[in-house]
Amino acid sequence: MRQKGGGYKTAADVTSKPDVSLQAVVDAIQQWALDDKVSSVDEALASFSVPARVYDTVEATCKYANYLSRQEDEMARWKRGGAVKLPVDLEYSHVNFPAMSNEELERLDKVRPRTMHAASQLEGLTPHSLVYLHNFVVNGKHKVKA
Repeated sequence: MRQKGGGYKTAADVTSKPDVSLQAVVDAIQQWALDDKVSSVDEALASFSVPARVYDTVEATCKYANYLSRQEDEMARWKRGGAVKLPVDLEYSHVNFPAMSNEELERLDKVRPRTMHAASQLEGLTPHSLVYLHNFVVNGKHKVKA
């Protein structure tokens, strides 16, 4: 499939689209090969198929590859973020963290973890709250504005 910029999309790229089934891609490859008989490669493509036992896996892999890649990137950022130091004077309050529960704020205020890794080890903190805390500190929102 030709893209707007002049390049081509792979069969996996096309299959990754939500409204395109793997069967439709297989059918298109076979039809293209039959319509464009130019080489022995086209003859091989005319009989192209995906074995039934791996069909669902191939389609799911194509459909979710972008999500998995994004999740892997987020996990890598999270691992690097574990070394982020939390300010000693950070105020754990609803003013700074409106989405956190009272219990989460009390736990953070009581323990006063020094790093994001230490905060992630605390029982009762949700992943969402940890991400919010990380972004709050990394983006400098904890600094008092003069």
